[in-house]
Amino acid sequence: MGAAAACAAQRVTFDRPVRLERIRIEERCMATDPGTIDFLLDQLGRRRGAYSTKRMFGEYCLYREANPVAFVCDDVLFLKDTPAGRAVIEAATPLQFGPPYPGAKLYLRLAPDLWDDGEWLARVLDATADALPAPKPRKAPRRPPTSPAGDVPPEKATSRKTSKPRTTPRAPKPAR
Repeated sequence: MGAAAACAAQRVTFDRPVRLERIRIEERCMATDPGTIDFLLDQLGRRRGAYSTKRMFGEYCLYREANPVAFVCDDVLFLKDTPAGRAVIEAATPLQFGPPYPGAKLYLRLAPDLWDDGEWLARVLDATADALPAPKPRKAPRRPPTSPAGDVPPEKATSRKTSKPRTTPRAPKPAR
């Protein structure tokens, strides 16, 4: 039974009206334990500093040098599918695929019992990260043009917007 099916099976019904927040909390599936992330980073060797994680929606994304490589959802590692990563995994264990969350594409699934060999895990993640394209650079925010001397042009120097003078008179305010 998948994680989504397990969550659907846990639905709770009540005989009396219950606040909506309480239902959401009781129906929520288990998120990844922070201890799992600590173990994973220890296995990859924190001393190298190449790997980092970022918490997203109760789960985690695993990065190698700012490039997303895998997700950790419900304490399972979901690795991006690349030929290089497949080759390293196939040499040690049969391939398993699964979506990290409902509606996602299939990723290579590595259960926590495969994380015990830190060197093998680092080889798998390194092969996958090397096969992925580099992240696209972010565009710099647009700034107003400045003169060569660094001064702001006079039309941009004021902090208030200036409006055109009115050509038609305003209607008088009604008396109270």
